[in-house]
Amino acid sequence: MDQDADVEREAIDAAWNEVIDRRVAEIVSRKANLVDGREAHAQVRAEIAALRQ
Repeated sequence: MDQDADVEREAIDAAWNEVIDRRVAEIVSRKANLVDGREAHAQVRAEIAALRQ
């Protein structure tokens, strides 16, 4: 069982590495629209508040 866990962990790590590489490339190429975390939270809170009205 431990061997399977190592293989699965390697596959998971490899998949995450692909995602990270893709996202970094999007940032470097300016294809990604980066948003300040506080601004994003404020926007989400405002949208939720509007739905509650």
